[in-house]
Amino acid sequence: MSVEVEFEASLRAEGFEEIAVRERGETPTNELHTHPFDARILVLEGAFGLTVEGSEMVLYGPGESFSVPSGQVHQETFPAGGAKWMFGTRLVA
Repeated sequence: MSVEVEFEASLRAEGFEEIAVRERGETPTNELHTHPFDARILVLEGAFGLTVEGSEMVLYGPGESFSVPSGQVHQETFPAGGAKWMFGTRLVA
């Protein structure tokens, strides 16, 4: 079973409603922001940088996953040619 299939199955089992794949080319870091949902991300290609407010940026590569809880102040950046990732979102009541 592929990593993507396993990741999607775990998202569904944990109640993540929206599951999709996105791509973005190299872009500057976006502004600090929050989301009204929990997010889990699996990097498929390239590099995905995540900075949580007050912390250093962590750069995730292919096969690595991470979570961003609802309300967490953060920002993303896509260095070195961008990234492709699978993600799931789960609304928080």
